[in-house]
Amino acid sequence: MTLPPSKNVTTVNGVHYYHDLLQGTDEWHALRCGMITASNVKHLLTPKLQIANNEKVRLYLYEVAANRITNRPDEGYLSYDMQRGQLEEGEAIKEYARLHAGDTGVQQCGFVINDDLGFNFGMSPDGLVGDKGLIEVKSRNQKHQLSTIASHAKDGEIPDEFIMQIQSALFISKREWCDFISYSNGFCMAVYRVFPIPQYQVKIKEAVYQAEEKIKALTNVFYDTASSSNKITPLEWIDHHEEIIA
Repeated sequence: MTLPPSKNVTTVNGVHYYHDLLQGTDEWHALRCGMITASNVKHLLTPKLQIANNEKVRLYLYEVAANRITNRPDEGYLSYDMQRGQLEEGEAIKEYARLHAGDTGVQQCGFVINDDLGFNFGMSPDGLVGDKGLIEVKSRNQKHQLSTIASHAKDGEIPDEFIMQIQSALFISKREWCDFISYSNGFCMAVYRVFPIPQYQVKIKEAVYQAEEKIKALTNVFYDTASSSNKITPLEWIDHHEEIIA
């Protein structure tokens, strides 16, 4: 599998690490464009680990296929909570490193790719810990933080909404564990260690493989239709960003 170029890429245990890539940059968006990523596996599987077949997953497959065709990611919207979360992520990582990371510390890495399935499956880690661990940071408001602690403190489990993303990150990275960091500014930070769950790992592999096949089929439908129909006209992309924010 040919990997996209980057300044500093290392491969460990068949996993490719883009160390110097800054998340959110044009290069980062270009690398992950048209790729199935860990944060989106939640669309592919139901909570009962069945292959999803609904409007949400179909829209996601169309999105990834369209990104591949245009080689351009969709423009996203950053809400106040999303921007706040980005700022507080750094604070959470600093506190985690002080309390939990020991001599290894937390290493930043822009993107990680696993191509064991014959195509690129990727994720953007919040940090790597040594050669065995990684971290996933969630910035929560205080009511959700209290809910997490009240519901999960005794058994050490994490909220259901984050399980699929973390299990996918473990699948991609082949790492032994992921520390889920639930951070609430001015309240507290909770850290729960998550290990690979075999039934999740099997279903993630199955779901991602099937999704990739469907995405390839969608791109083929487009190219076949575009080449044989006079109703489809290719257009140059016009950047309206400056006009919109003016």
